Amino acid sequence: MTLQHPKRQEQQASVFPRISVILCTYNRQSLLLSVLRNLYQQTLPFSYFEVLIVDNSSTDMTAKEVQRLVHELQRKDAEARTSWRVFYLSEPRNGLAHARNLAITKASGEILVFLDDDVIVNNGFLKALLHTYDTTTAAAVSGRVELHWEGRRPYWVHDRILPDLGYFAPTEKRTRLTEETVPSNCCFSIRASVLHALDLYFMPCLNKRNRFPINLDIERICISLQQAGYEHWYEPEAIVYHRVPAERIQPSFFIGRAYWRGCAEILEEYVIPAYLQGRLLSFQLLLWEGLLSFLNWLLYAIFLHPLQTLSQPSTGERLHHAMTQAYLSGRYRQVFSLLWQPAALLESPSALFVQSSLEEGPPPELWETFSPRPIIHCGHRIPLWWLWHNRAPQKGEASRALLHIYRPGAFQLTYRQRLALRLRLHLALRFGIRLLTTDGGGWWQSASHRTAMPRKALEGFTLRHSHQIITFAGDAARLYQDPTLGQRTLCCPYPGTTGPQLLPSRALAHAELGLPEHSGFVYLCFAHYHTELELLYLLTAFIAARNSASTPLELLRPQVIIAGLPTDTNQPRQLLQLAANASDVHLFFDEKPLTNAQLGQYLSAADALVQPHQPIAAAGELALTWLALLHRRQVIVPALPRFQGTLPPQHCIFYLPESRASLIEALLSAARNAAQERVGICDETYSWQTYSALIQQLYQRYLFPAQ
Repeated sequence: MTLQHPKRQEQQASVFPRISVILCTYNRQSLLLSVLRNLYQQTLPFSYFEVLIVDNSSTDMTAKEVQRLVHELQRKDAEARTSWRVFYLSEPRNGLAHARNLAITKASGEILVFLDDDVIVNNGFLKALLHTYDTTTAAAVSGRVELHWEGRRPYWVHDRILPDLGYFAPTEKRTRLTEETVPSNCCFSIRASVLHALDLYFMPCLNKRNRFPINLDIERICISLQQAGYEHWYEPEAIVYHRVPAERIQPSFFIGRAYWRGCAEILEEYVIPAYLQGRLLSFQLLLWEGLLSFLNWLLYAIFLHPLQTLSQPSTGERLHHAMTQAYLSGRYRQVFSLLWQPAALLESPSALFVQSSLEEGPPPELWETFSPRPIIHCGHRIPLWWLWHNRAPQKGEASRALLHIYRPGAFQLTYRQRLALRLRLHLALRFGIRLLTTDGGGWWQSASHRTAMPRKALEGFTLRHSHQIITFAGDAARLYQDPTLGQRTLCCPYPGTTGPQLLPSRALAHAELGLPEHSGFVYLCFAHYHTELELLYLLTAFIAARNSASTPLELLRPQVIIAGLPTDTNQPRQLLQLAANASDVHLFFDEKPLTNAQLGQYLSAADALVQPHQPIAAAGELALTWLALLHRRQVIVPALPRFQGTLPPQHCIFYLPESRASLIEALLSAARNAAQERVGICDETYSWQTYSALIQQLYQRYLFPAQ
């Protein structure tokens, strides 16, 4: 038998042990050696189990003494030399959770048994445990824990406080445990497959560590098992004895234990569920819990305690009253500590995804595979509580939190709301929170009127202060004038858009829109993505193409549909004057956003979608362009970064935005290609999956930098 590091991949399947016994230790050399001797004396054959020792940075030469004991037992027993497997691991991060999580990743057994290093293990413990797994459908089994008193048990130690010392013996017979029954933390076992299936792991903020001498994680895991429908059994024949040293048989130990239990319960109730389930912590709820606990403590201290003193209670009753008071004190102090303490100290990363509306952002199913799952927030009012709670522990350090803004220019805000959002972004940066921005473009990039300038200013501010930018463009270097933005930008294929899935017939759409009966090739432009100047640019190019001598477009009886109002005016007089003299130009002005039914009607009536833009690098938006491609319509777009390199060239006609002649040629080319068969682009080709994978990589990089 040799002391070594476990390597699962080097073992053959036939030699995998049934049980992995996990012992975590810190500067308790003599106690650990005693447990090892107990495990060596088990009646279960050595080939059925392995022992994993995780040293949490001990300084008492634990590794050397364990190796000495292993070699000593090896010389005495030939079977142990070949069959008994003992592995020694080292975990530098302080805390029982880190040590146990490391052991879980290295264990080879199908059953994981977690024991404290200060227990005495009965010789038949592992055999009884394995028998329970083989004869029941248990996913977890807790053994019986008796107490081994190293001093005389005082008369004032009542049975109701024995669980604080690790005692657990609910019945005399094997039974299935309910959710209300809390097992002992020093003796617990679970199937490894169940642990991985539920993605359960030990949380550092709920386990023993420096200055936090209590463990509630086994209780949390058992509740998760019960809620998922798994069975948790109790086996009275699997016995361990938990040592009770003389220094623990003091009232101060029990009072301190009650205090820390109150602290741990607040962490369990408010911190862990919020980050695991993607919920936002409620500042009001947490504050109310703190005030309620404080009032209970105050009531107990001022009124109940004096009355109980007058009744001359026994020593045990006085201890119980003191423990109750300490428990309430721990609860309210932990609440107010949470209000002040950064979540980074609790090692719980968090991500907040902010979008202008539910319809604006990614579909909800995109977040199902994320860990941690981001909190989805709609609107500009980023919760100040979230910013404060997730600030960095020290000035100058990075927080383990990420603020993700999706298309900041899409927020329709008043002056005060813009100031409030910028203030929150300033606070996020001040608190060390990483800022991630998705830039999807928008109509405001090509507009210069007073409703567009605030959007551009807010978007520019967000992009300049972002640690990382994701954009739907082909070339980030051409997209931004500021070269530093391009260096922090990742280009991503456009993930797709939502819209009408089925279109009405072309004849029906023409009739409903009032187009001439023998209309030919139809161009479509959605005005609410463009300025009046851009629409005039399109109409003059269309008229020039129609009257072109080289290609008689007029023989195709072309039509132009302009749907919606331009972004810069509700009264496009120049547009109306130009359209009044052209019977093949059809204006459908509507101040309201277009519905899916209207989008489908316009797309059904059209042969090609035209995007007239000025030569502005950041101009353009892909939503409706993508929708037109999905429904096999030609697309005429400028050769700008948001279109070129993002859209498939075989399905698009590109023109130079600074050249009207180029746009005219693009219009003519689309009409010539009218008879060609086109294949629509499926959602699966350019989907949200690529965007999701990129976002997950960035979240992992900023939330788990050490991994």
